[in-house]
Amino acid sequence: GGGGVLRGGCVQEEILFVEKPECLCSLLFCQVMLDNESITLVGAERFSKHTGYARGFKYAGDFVDKTPLDPKGRIANVIIAYDALVAFATNQYREDMMMREIVKTFVAVDVPNELTCAGEKLTAYDPDAGKQSIDSTIEESKDAAVMTPKQYAFDTFATGNWGCGAFGGDIPLKAMLQWIGCSEAKKKVLYHTFGDNRTEGLEQVVEAILKAGKSSSWLWKRLLLYAKKKGRRRLHESALFDFLMETTKE
Repeated sequence: GGGGVLRGGCVQEEILFVEKPECLCSLLFCQVMLDNESITLVGAERFSKHTGYARGFKYAGDFVDKTPLDPKGRIANVIIAYDALVAFATNQYREDMMMREIVKTFVAVDVPNELTCAGEKLTAYDPDAGKQSIDSTIEESKDAAVMTPKQYAFDTFATGNWGCGAFGGDIPLKAMLQWIGCSEAKKKVLYHTFGDNRTEGLEQVVEAILKAGKSSSWLWKRLLLYAKKKGRRRLHESALFDFLMETTKE
């Protein structure tokens, strides 16, 4: 996690660690992850705002984190660090490599409830009175802009184009593998495309698979079939989406 935050890197992970500097402690205590390991960071508070990205990144002032607190007094958020394959250095469509990514995703999201305090009561952000118990399903704190849910379910995993930047992964493949891993862990997925045009067709594929009532087992078998069909040929990334759209009709 954090990528090159201490070496001049300044993209997604590094920006997250800079704005939530408590995450930097993980660099001291966490070892390099094995293929069946992930790192869970709970309660990291955001302290700053920014503008820009990479070389255009700039500090934009202090930030007051108004996220509700869990029963342990921690900011009620969970950050998961889980490393993708360096795809350009291997065959990402090989069966064992695809299974590795599914297992990695499953391990990342299958976090015990006692660690995240999932399902337990939250307390609202209140700079004056400290912790304030919330009994209704949704209540408004003294700050009108802050809406506090009664519980933090941790039933949805926010992710995106995992391993598809410097690591060279194919977005359609990694999106499907993450979906399988999350489904097996009974987690919903909130996918952030970050405006990457390689995600075009993702929403339609997901809708088609769900409408056809297909299972994660079905999707896995189709990925294996596509990998066999593809072989070592260099196909456009979107060819996988086209293949899945066609096979959902069978």
